[in-house]
Amino acid sequence: MLWSADGTWEKLLRHVQAIADAAGDIVWDINVDSTSIRAHQHAARAPKAPPPAPPDASKGAAERPVHLRAHMHLRSFLEEVVRQGRLSAAPVVG
Repeated sequence: MLWSADGTWEKLLRHVQAIADAAGDIVWDINVDSTSIRAHQHAARAPKAPPPAPPDASKGAAERPVHLRAHMHLRSFLEEVVRQGRLSAAPVVG
């Protein structure tokens, strides 16, 4: 069973406070509000870091990491597929 559920924690706290109060170690004139609420940054809709900049087009292929070269190749391929699809779907005027 938890100490808070069976009252053990409250008894310990009162005992320690009584000892500290008798020794003059507690100043009862100060009130501390401990009701602050914290949330994870994403729960609070904090701004996220900006997305990384796109790869510099002026760099040569040898200077780009392999995964970026593969991504750029795939993107070029997909752009061509979409372009061809649009051309074949375009109505023929004649």
